[in-house]
Amino acid sequence: MSDANAPAPKKADKTEFHFGLFVTVMWLIGAIVVMLCWADRTANPKVNEWGDVFAGLFAPVAFLWLVLGFRQQGRELQLSTRALELQVAELKQSVEQQRELVDVTRQQVLATMDEHDRRRALEQAAIQPLFVLECIGSARAADDSTQWTFSMTNEGETVTEIVVTASPPPIDPPRQILSLRRNEKAEIRLRYGGHFQFPSEVVLDIVFNDMTDTSGNDRRIVTVPEGLLPHYNNLRIQRAPVRLGTGRGGLIAFSTAGKTA
Repeated sequence: MSDANAPAPKKADKTEFHFGLFVTVMWLIGAIVVMLCWADRTANPKVNEWGDVFAGLFAPVAFLWLVLGFRQQGRELQLSTRALELQVAELKQSVEQQRELVDVTRQQVLATMDEHDRRRALEQAAIQPLFVLECIGSARAADDSTQWTFSMTNEGETVTEIVVTASPPPIDPPRQILSLRRNEKAEIRLRYGGHFQFPSEVVLDIVFNDMTDTSGNDRRIVTVPEGLLPHYNNLRIQRAPVRLGTGRGGLIAFSTAGKTA
């Protein structure tokens, strides 16, 4: 019999109890009737004979209830086995649910970390400077070298400890460190040998600290377009990818209006 067609345990227990009670009562009534009808009333039985009578009378009843007790214990063992199987199934399901919960939690943590990184990147980008460079003039020095003057405007947030380097390095470039606020301008002076001569390519690295004291780098490449003379109006300035760290080449002298580093 399958579990679906098996009788309910309580109903089976009640049925067997009623069956045992009915058999017991009928057995006792039958035994009493037999003793009343066919017993020798003139005999005076001894005590041990009465013991034999009661033993024979109650032994079948005791055996009946013993059998019924074994059947009930068997059903209880089956119920215990089913309960253990259900617990095992529930534990397996709980393990699966915990595994799914761990996966969901891991995904939430990763999503939170990604969102944190994204917000941090946005916050970091919001406090970065925005340098605008242009060459504003050139002049011949006494030693026949040429000084090229660049204007650098910060259209972003304030930066400090600015160091500009160039490659190839200019002549005698002193180190300058200063702060540059929003919309403040600074001049970068490059002096190279030769009468109005400018290298074919100059790499400018602008190293700075932002408002969170985090180091940053902005690289520009200055070139003279092919076929044009090295004139300050002809110089082309392009942004180039950079890595964090100090620039390369010599340091460039530059100052802000009304302020020197």
